[in-house]
Amino acid sequence: MNTCSKCGAELYENAKFCSECGTPVKIKVFCHQCGTELKATDKFCYACGASIQQGNSSAINIDMDDFQIEDGVLVKYLGDGGDIAITNGVTSIGNEAFSECTNLISVAMPNSVTTIGSMAFEDCENLISINIPNSVTIIGYGAFSDCTKLTNINIPDSVKIIKSRAFQSCGIKNIIIPDSVTVIEESAFYNCYELENITLTNDIKEISTGLFENCSKLKRVVIPNGVTNIGYAAFRDCKALTDITLPNSVLTICESAFSGCEKIVNISLSPYIETIGKCSFAACYKLSEITIPTSVTIIEDFAFCNCRNLKTISIPDSVIDIGEGVFSACDSLTDVKLPNGIKKIKYCTFYKCHNLKNIFIPDGITNIEQAAFSGCTSLESITIPDSVTEIDKSAFSGCDKLVLPEKYR
Repeated sequence: MNTCSKCGAELYENAKFCSECGTPVKIKVFCHQCGTELKATDKFCYACGASIQQGNSSAINIDMDDFQIEDGVLVKYLGDGGDIAITNGVTSIGNEAFSECTNLISVAMPNSVTTIGSMAFEDCENLISINIPNSVTIIGYGAFSDCTKLTNINIPDSVKIIKSRAFQSCGIKNIIIPDSVTVIEESAFYNCYELENITLTNDIKEISTGLFENCSKLKRVVIPNGVTNIGYAAFRDCKALTDITLPNSVLTICESAFSGCEKIVNISLSPYIETIGKCSFAACYKLSEITIPTSVTIIEDFAFCNCRNLKTISIPDSVIDIGEGVFSACDSLTDVKLPNGIKKIKYCTFYKCHNLKNIFIPDGITNIEQAAFSGCTSLESITIPDSVTEIDKSAFSGCDKLVLPEKYR
């Protein structure tokens, strides 16, 4: 096996540059038209005038005139793309340095690089290969966003921070986050439509806002113990996600965290969770049952809205507030026992629960609000305690089988 002339690292067969230091491998380049031997940096054949870029895709562009470098920062790439190697000594890939370089195919970075700046490779739509050296500590905002042909990438264990939207709309299929990473900012993998599997670091404390939103092929995620917060829309519209286990460390599920995860059948909630956020499981069409742990005190608005297959749900007495529309359009729900601590059945709580037949309203409820049970066409019986002082006139509209006590008609 050949070795790099600069650092001595072994070179793989047909390697175009050293994966350790980025030094280009010396290759012979011939004109495709007349056969004349050329320099790797030649763009045109001096014998016949043919363009090297057009006829020799194996030529690596290493012309230093293609790089604007200032104080170790690669400020701007000025070349024509193709396969390139960044010279050793560059410490940072500047903001937007390669942005919209649509002809870029592969990039080798040397071990001197420590930072990849904001939108550094944004919208490099033909980029298929890039090495992130084991010296990089920060991957910047939108660094590889919209690199749609980038299907594989290795994040080395030197990386500590992955900034917002770093890999948004990339074509990556699998990714392992090393334990060195302590922060993954919001929407870092948003709309990675080919992503199927991801292994998360054990040291992160939250699944940030929109982290995996719209990753439509993501099937399974293990949330590491230590995570306390599942952020806003963290897994929204992950339509292939079938199961997820939340560790005991999780205390909060934020708004829309799992909404639109239409294939989730079961989910195990942490026994220490305190709040189930607004729309957190809305439109989880296959979710058939869920047990609310006794640590939960608040279920926010529309939390389980449109969970069409939800048949049973156990709500503990620890819950003191059930928000608006929480179970609206849960077509398969048949029986519900409400907790003793709530004071109101709010707007549209059970709206259009077509198969709901029986419900027990505990003593202590004072208000049944607008459309609370509207459209519950199978509702046959309901017990209304003396504590109820106000029932909105639309609370039971469309409940054709229900005969209310005379004083509530």
